[in-house]
Amino acid sequence: MAPSLRKRGNPKLIKRHAPYRKLIIPAVQFWNPENKASQATSILRIINWIQRFGNCGNGPHSKFGQKCIRRAVFQNVRSGLLKRRKGSFLLVKKNQILK
Repeated sequence: MAPSLRKRGNPKLIKRHAPYRKLIIPAVQFWNPENKASQATSILRIINWIQRFGNCGNGPHSKFGQKCIRRAVFQNVRSGLLKRRKGSFLLVKKNQILK
C-alpha cells in the first residue's frame, strides 16, 4: 500500500486497529490505587476482551496485544490488586482466578 494512503488514515487500517485500543484504555484507567472497585471491573473488562477477540491479527495472541495485557497485569500486581499464583492471577477484590 502506498505510504500516502496509510498516512491519511485508511479506513481499513483504522478498522483493523480499533480493537486493541479498547484494551489500552482500561490498562491506563486502573493505575489508581484509591479506587479498587473500578480497577477490578476494568481487569474483568480486559479478560472479556481477550475472550472476545481471541486470535485476531492484533488480538491478545499477537505481540502487541500480549504486550498490552502484560503491562496491564503487571501494573496491577504492583498496586496490590492482583496476586500471582502459579501462572494465574488472583483478583484480590473479588477473589477470582485469572488465567
